[in-house]
Amino acid sequence: TTGQETSLAQGTTDQETSIA
Repeated sequence: TTGQETSLAQGTTDQETSIA
């Protein structure tokens, strides 16, 4: 999901890893 990718790119490492 693009919306989550955008917000996650700014911060939370745990979520970035799972989204990536």
